[in-house]
Amino acid sequence: MKKINVSELLDGENRLDFSLQPCIDGIVDEVHPVRCSLSNGVKVNLLLTKAGKSIHTRGDVCFTTELECARCLKKFEKDFSDYIDIRFLPFTEGKDEVNAELTEEGMGVAFYEGDEIDLEKIVVDTVFLSIPMKSLCKVDCKGLCPKCGKDLNEGDCDCTEGNTDSR
Repeated sequence: MKKINVSELLDGENRLDFSLQPCIDGIVDEVHPVRCSLSNGVKVNLLLTKAGKSIHTRGDVCFTTELECARCLKKFEKDFSDYIDIRFLPFTEGKDEVNAELTEEGMGVAFYEGDEIDLEKIVVDTVFLSIPMKSLCKVDCKGLCPKCGKDLNEGDCDCTEGNTDSR
């Protein structure tokens, strides 16, 4: 778990580079039905700008994952890079913003309690949002023959095409 203590940050800019091995390998669930593996972990490069108790967090989250193609079921690796831009406020100072109408400006605001901010949760959320629900090994993947199961990327199969249901 990667947490930072707000009181230990210097006012102004603070650079934070680290790697995480979040516990999400092989996750398959109803919300995010994708099978992935993060064998090399996640590299995080952040710039934390402290102004009082407000922490503006910006930076990159990069990782490589092995995915399974939704059409042909082959495993393949894909590199991902996403950008984080979140302003953390103490929960007591942000009470009014929680009850206010959600605006575009409020989308990049998160709250912390006490003196700690859990960066691992933000990184894991970013990883999940980066991975597509249906991954393709290539844009023009032909998938598998629904009749015999042959990988159509390797060539046509011997199934007859006249036996399709016209409904």
